[in-house]
Order: sequence, then C-alpha cells, then structure tokens
Amino acid sequence: MPFRMVCPKCDTVAFSIERERRYYSKADPVASLIFSCQCGKRLYGKDVEDEYKRQKKDYENDHHNQGHEKTEQNQLAHVERSRRQQMKVAMAYRAEFEANRKGAGDGEAPATRAGDNAGRTGNQTARPVAHSPHPAILPSTFNAGSVSAEERTVPADGDELCAWHNCTRGPGNGRAVRRKNSKYCSRACSNANARFRFKKRKKSDEE
Repeated sequence: MPFRMVCPKCDTVAFSIERERRYYSKADPVASLIFSCQCGKRLYGKDVEDEYKRQKKDYENDHHNQGHEKTEQNQLAHVERSRRQQMKVAMAYRAEFEANRKGAGDGEAPATRAGDNAGRTGNQTARPVAHSPHPAILPSTFNAGSVSAEERTVPADGDELCAWHNCTRGPGNGRAVRRKNSKYCSRACSNANARFRFKKRKKSDEE
C-alpha cells in the first residue's frame, strides 16, 4: 500500500492542502502551503512539509520492520516444514525397519539359524579324526605360538623336552617339546632359565 499523508489530529484523509498565492515565492514555495482538515486542524508553510516528512519516515520504518518480520516468519515456517518433512521420512523409515525386523524374526531368522546349526553339526560330524601312534600334545596345553605344528607331533622323549626344568607348557603342566634347533620350547622358558642361572651365579659369588 503506497504512503498517504493523514491528518495528525483525527488520523483521516479529510483534509486539503492549498497554496496562498499572495505569499507564493519561487525561492521558498513551501511558505505558501496551507493544510486544512475538517476536524479543524490547520498547518502553515514549513509545518506542513515537516509533518509530511515525519509521517513518511514513520511509514518507511514500519514497512521495513514489517518486511523484516515477514522474512523471519517465512524462514521459521520453512524450517518448520523441513523439520516435519524429515520427521515424516524418519517415521516412515522406522516403520519399514520395524516391519522388516518383525518379519525376519517371525519367519526367516529361525529357518536360517536352524540351517546354520545343521550345517555346523554336519561339518563337525563328517570331520575325520586322525589317530596318531604317538601321544599327541594338544595345542590348548601350552602357548600355541611357542611351538610349531610340526614340533607338536614329536614324541615326548627326554632329549626332546624343554631344557628349563620348571617348564609347565606341556601336557598336564609338564615340560613341553622343545623347538627346532633350540633347547627350549619358547622364548619365555629361555629367559626364565637365564634368570635362574644369573641368580645362582650371583649367589655363588656372594658366598
């Protein structure tokens, strides 16, 4: 809506602005203005121009504020619409996920688990068991990383056992089979024997 001046007294447009010809001057044309309203309000000369500028300034400020508020309202409305859309998509995805999980839990999952269990049972049953003429050393009785697979099948003779007399890495916490090209079954036993010999030698020197 374009700006339009109103009467400062009655806030209406029932007024007229005329020019007094006797006082008209090109040097100061505003001095001859006469503002006359039906409510009796009258303004002359410079007062008419000042009132017009004041009202126009207030109108522009109000229009700017209204435009700014409208922009903020539009932004808030856009954010709210985006949030609702995201919420709607999230709820739809959740509903689909719950439906798929429920369907999988009711039908597919048990069959799959049963098939997996049957497969594992069948594999375990069909697995051949190797019988060795020598007493085997089980990997669970000692550190699997200390003795190779080849050395685990070596017969447990006295010369083949670990040189560390306190070794407990073999069957029944006994001495384990030594490694190839070594007197010990592991680095730990080698270090333990070295510490034992060092303490023994130190004790002998003190005596």
